[in-house]
Amino acid sequence: MDIRDIALTVIYKEHGWAVADQFEMTWDDQSVNSFSEQNLNALEYIYTTISELAHSDALTEDAIEELEEYLESMDEAMEYLDKD
Repeated sequence: MDIRDIALTVIYKEHGWAVADQFEMTWDDQSVNSFSEQNLNALEYIYTTISELAHSDALTEDAIEELEEYLESMDEAMEYLDKD
């Protein structure tokens, strides 16, 4: 089990399958287009959950780095979309 699977499981448990599906799509393709195709509320749930996981003492440094990279991709995509 890797950090993607852990994050997916937490998101599914907290927010349901639809939000989990959107996380899965954006984790696998962290492009602006991928984020732009998702529901804004779902992205907010995902962002909050990933942020909380990234601040967990239970994860390895590598796992935290992966989560932080995802959040950076999300930030960049949302910033780009806000300009349009």
